Amino acid sequence: MTNNRPRSTSWLLVWVVLATSPLILFWRIVFAGRVLFWGVPLLQFYPWQQLAVEMWRSGNVPLWNSLVGNGAPLAANLQSAVFYPLNLLYLILPVEQAMGYTAVLHVILAGLAMCAWGRAFGLRPLSALIGALAFQLSQFLIARFGFLSITATFPWTAVWLWRAELLVQRRRLSDALWLALTVGLGLLAGHAQTAGLGLMVVVAYAVLRAMQERTLETARGQVRHALADKETRSYLLHAIGYLLLALLVGFALAAVQLLPSSELAAQSQRTGGLDYEFAVTHSLYPLRLLTFLAPDLMGNPADGSFWGYDNYWENAGYVGLWALLMAAFAFSRVASRTPEGRIVRGQNMISRPLSVRPWTSVTWFLGAVTFMSLFFALGRFLPFFPLLYRLISGAAVFQGPARLLSVYTLCVAALAGIGTEQLLASDRWRSLGRNLLVASAGCCWRSLLEQFLSAFALYSSGP
Repeated sequence: MTNNRPRSTSWLLVWVVLATSPLILFWRIVFAGRVLFWGVPLLQFYPWQQLAVEMWRSGNVPLWNSLVGNGAPLAANLQSAVFYPLNLLYLILPVEQAMGYTAVLHVILAGLAMCAWGRAFGLRPLSALIGALAFQLSQFLIARFGFLSITATFPWTAVWLWRAELLVQRRRLSDALWLALTVGLGLLAGHAQTAGLGLMVVVAYAVLRAMQERTLETARGQVRHALADKETRSYLLHAIGYLLLALLVGFALAAVQLLPSSELAAQSQRTGGLDYEFAVTHSLYPLRLLTFLAPDLMGNPADGSFWGYDNYWENAGYVGLWALLMAAFAFSRVASRTPEGRIVRGQNMISRPLSVRPWTSVTWFLGAVTFMSLFFALGRFLPFFPLLYRLISGAAVFQGPARLLSVYTLCVAALAGIGTEQLLASDRWRSLGRNLLVASAGCCWRSLLEQFLSAFALYSSGP
């Protein structure tokens, strides 16, 4: 009998790291009483949430905002997220404190969700941790920390990826309902653009994985040869049917928010599409691609040194050098050879050895989506987004091509986990990979210790 205790302990340590890292990063908010009051939180989210809390506590549904001009819808404003269950904290704590705590909780959710996907996909604990940290501490999420609707919605894309993976593996009604619940919560979180992009990627991923699982079932000999075509088609339709059910129920759960928001959008300036110049606002500036290697190469607004096109956080796409290196390693491995091997009868994804996991197609898919998202994120600077704007009417509803970096971040984080797994499983690369990983971890801990000591000295010195 195999002893699973060391592996269970490893997963427990991974969960602890992912739960505590945001607490350390945002210790001033969690432990020192600081609040989010600069820019967007102060001018947008605080007034919305304060008004909503006052109306909920008085026994009224926060439908209307009487403080703006002659009045404006509040609940129908999707970014107010007044029906989002995780915003319950606003009713318990002062709004200014609840904003920071809620944002930190979503950063924790981001890491745990990406790690859960890695575990379901068959990654070992260290590999899943690498992908989860790349997603959790990505510049897309951390630089947008104060944009609370994006902060709340973005982690759900990883949750959807995890639940979709489990659904296509097990094809159970309970998994479809779990996916539906998470889809509903993600749609209620408040940012339609982030949710829409994430759903498109996850649905495509789920269809691809369902096709792979059908092929693996056939290869195991679990389908009789004479009926293989018929029954494998039924297998695929079964998985996709559950996926469609999950989406339908998820949208139904979020209908209390989506219906009034859709009605409001139909009366807004977005009807018929945005003007082209407004739509391509916040395009990814080509020079900012260098910041994917060094995030503050063009300065940082925290110390007033930022310079260049647009603002700092709209073009933020750094996921970490190790994650980027591992994503490139994963892609290079499948480009050079096919790592899929023999099929072992009776094993699910979690227990399959490395040689029988479907790395190739998933890596190609994630890599293709990564490059496509970058091309379109460049907006006005390449012809891809302008062509999309002119050919597809739905593309003209949202501004900010650079927000496609949400998709880029999701895919690179997943590729980082896959690449690390392949590195650790390779006799040729294992030693070098471990040495590089230890060196990287040492640099990170040294930087973390320096920041902690500096913060402690500042905090202990008093005002």
